[in-house]
Amino acid sequence: MVEKYERLPEWLRWILFPPSSIFCSFLAILLLSFLRADFALIHSAVAIASLAIAVYTLAPRWKSYLVLTSLILRMVFSIVTVSLIFIMGELPDLKTWFEIGREIFGWTVGWSLYFSVFKGS
Repeated sequence: MVEKYERLPEWLRWILFPPSSIFCSFLAILLLSFLRADFALIHSAVAIASLAIAVYTLAPRWKSYLVLTSLILRMVFSIVTVSLIFIMGELPDLKTWFEIGREIFGWTVGWSLYFSVFKGS
């Protein structure tokens, strides 16, 4: 399937790249949520890793730079979301600390994957 995708013209691959990489990430999260009952702990790590793998596989050019950009954008989105919760006056409870820990675990998995697999290529 990937071989057929890579035979397409580059301009078409750039058009298909965002929706197909988001779809692949969504599909991985959906399948894992059906298979695992205790999915909440690794949700962020699976989301980050599956998007990084999809971006790296489907990007026509600049694969490692696009993976790096997706990791940075995910970190910015998570920090802004948690900051808004605290700005709105919510006091941290167990659920908030769990979400923060889950995101940090996801960042660790994503950055480990980037430095071990995607950076050199």
